[in-house]
Amino acid sequence: MNPTNRRWAFVALLALANAGCGMGFFYNNLDRLVRWELREVLTMTPDQEAFFEAEFAALWHWHRTEELPRYADDLDLWAKRFGGTATQADIHELFATLEGWWLRLEAKGTPFVAQFLGRLDDQQVASLAEALEESNADWESSEKGKPIDAVRKGWRKDFEDILKRLIGRLTSDQRALLAEAAERYQPERQLWADYRRRWQSDLFALLEQRREVDDFGERFAHLVKSQKTYYGEQFAKVEAANEALVKSALVAVLNQALPRQRQRLGDTLADRAQALRALVAGGTAH
Repeated sequence: MNPTNRRWAFVALLALANAGCGMGFFYNNLDRLVRWELREVLTMTPDQEAFFEAEFAALWHWHRTEELPRYADDLDLWAKRFGGTATQADIHELFATLEGWWLRLEAKGTPFVAQFLGRLDDQQVASLAEALEESNADWESSEKGKPIDAVRKGWRKDFEDILKRLIGRLTSDQRALLAEAAERYQPERQLWADYRRRWQSDLFALLEQRREVDDFGERFAHLVKSQKTYYGEQFAKVEAANEALVKSALVAVLNQALPRQRQRLGDTLADRAQALRALVAGGTAH
């Protein structure tokens, strides 16, 4: 379900890097897009459809009116903050900010998800299990069985693509920094998929009891909050090392940023903030 903290930060950075004129269209049609994704996994009954539409609309309104303005303020702050050199503390704070975006959404949305899951029938639960395992297999396949050099090359390419969209074309020195950092990347996607399988095993054990217990929602919320306890020692170590690697690489690249790159980063973040405020002001078309 939800990603780890660092992975969420990567998702947020990637979204900011790729967002453009389509941001408004995507956000204003978010309910349809989520329903389409759900229909790929399971067929909802009319009652489930009605419940989903009402509860998602409430969550969506909260996110538009309360979270988007906060995101915009955060982006304006970071647009100014990265006008000069970046410190390790700056990057730690950036990741904490992005993690905060996710944690507030998770806390607000967990009761809705719990209620929706509690309404599923056995066939729908089985379909959900199949879909999650397909997701696990897809995630691990990008590294599973591949030479370490190929895995690290893929990590570097993904990182470079995000940075290029945020600051523009990288210099040879910046590319060299990322190449050196990639040599320290430790493959983690198999470990991540295994951790998700451990967590999902307990999720589906809980779902088997969804009609028999009165505190299903509370148990589900506890399961969501306790995901890190499923990491295992090896994944916890690798995940922490890779998180430190990402942060140090960001500091190194940003500290070598040319004036044009700093200007582009500031403009990109400011433009995204303006786009978010336009979404708030425009309200929803539904």
